[in-house]
Amino acid sequence: MAQLRRLIEDLLDTGAILNGTLAIERVPLDFTSLVASVVEDVRPTVEEKGLKLESSCRDAFAVLGDTGRLQQVVFNLLTNATKFTPSGSIVVAIEAHAGRAYLSVKDTGMGVAKARQLEIFDRFNRGDVGRYDGMGGLGLGLWVVKTIVEAHGGANSMTSAGVGQGSTFSVSLPMIDHVPDVSLTP
Repeated sequence: MAQLRRLIEDLLDTGAILNGTLAIERVPLDFTSLVASVVEDVRPTVEEKGLKLESSCRDAFAVLGDTGRLQQVVFNLLTNATKFTPSGSIVVAIEAHAGRAYLSVKDTGMGVAKARQLEIFDRFNRGDVGRYDGMGGLGLGLWVVKTIVEAHGGANSMTSAGVGQGSTFSVSLPMIDHVPDVSLTP
């Protein structure tokens, strides 16, 4: 059921992206807390598959972003890592360099052939279809991730030593100084 919901959401987002109507509402937010929350939401699915999920999201990094859309980015990256990692682990990390917050999702999964890495964020790209038969998906999730991240002034990257050697997907977003206190007490 969750996979069907994700497919429908990706299809709806595809239409909005292509029509230039994808809504992005930017507010100051604690990106580290957002990532940690999604990690905990996905943890039962990851562990049910027998995978180890590690997270090193300790320092708070603030960004100007759309909470729901950035949750979607993290969710898509984590569910892809889970889907394409038959055994082993997934490691989620956040760090900061030169005014940018960097999120990385590293897995010990199927990896990506060098020849396919440049197109991994393309729309409808499912990689080597023969290897992914029976895994579902339309090849939209990473394209949606790329589009949302770029709409936030960010960038995406991916590295893999090749087939069978895992992958690391990274997202960088511009940081802001802090998340303002929004408490309602005077």
